[in-house]
Amino acid sequence: MSESSSSGWMGRFERFTQLSGEPLFTFGSNDVTLIRAVIFLFLIVFIAWGAKRLEVLLQRAADRRPGVNRSSFFAVSRLLRYGLWIVGALMALHVVGIDLSAIALLTGAIGIGIGLGMQGLFNNIVSGFFLLGEKALRIGDIVSLDSGISGTVRNIGLRHTLVTNNDGGSVMVPNAELVLKPVTHWTLDHASRRLHINFKVGRGIARERIGALVLEAIKAVPETLTGPRFAPEVWLTEMDHYGFGFDLVVWVNRDGIERAGHMRAQYLAAIADVLVENDIPPALPEQVLHVSSAADVVRMPMP
Repeated sequence: MSESSSSGWMGRFERFTQLSGEPLFTFGSNDVTLIRAVIFLFLIVFIAWGAKRLEVLLQRAADRRPGVNRSSFFAVSRLLRYGLWIVGALMALHVVGIDLSAIALLTGAIGIGIGLGMQGLFNNIVSGFFLLGEKALRIGDIVSLDSGISGTVRNIGLRHTLVTNNDGGSVMVPNAELVLKPVTHWTLDHASRRLHINFKVGRGIARERIGALVLEAIKAVPETLTGPRFAPEVWLTEMDHYGFGFDLVVWVNRDGIERAGHMRAQYLAAIADVLVENDIPPALPEQVLHVSSAADVVRMPMP
């Protein structure tokens, strides 16, 4: 009985060997069998896993060294990962016996695909390599895009770049938009941004006093930058019979750049508090009342 059982297993193994050796399809002049297909898939998965692990190890090494430029390390590790994908895929094709010259047959099909509807995908991939190679955009940079998106760059991928906006949402921006359209880069050369905060006060108060009070009040906002280059200023920008219009021109640090809306609210609150404390009225329009029984015109402040 053991001999019959052994012969049964041997028969199944021989049939499996025959089936696995039969060509599934032909690629160029090469027959692709089941065994070759399994080996190819295994090599591709192993190469993708190895490239990812290498990228993670390189980034961890950069995190452990405070003096290393993390953005440059990220770009190098990401390009190395993509390079390993390409080289590994070619090696896998060679190992399973596929003539690499047969790959040229796919070039025409890929070109037709790009011409018919893959221009956007191809453009994003090429733009991704430009972003990583030129290092014009780095992890942690704060940007504002032409489409109105503003936030911090968290990841630069093959097709898109991940930007976290000020509300905590993650936006996947196509790489082509970052290459072909205008991008305002707030942290390219220095981590500072100038804000203009508009406010108005009533007439009867010296503008020098307004400026002194406001500049003293904003010292309590910790994100405010000082010094010869970043000294805050109060500009007189408007003057009419209702009052004066001012601009608080102030520079903020990186924390302030990331929360520009919050910073405007903080500065307006500081300005409002100091105006109330010093009994400085806001600029209110006047209401004109025509008295029908007399030719005089009475002007009353708008309540």
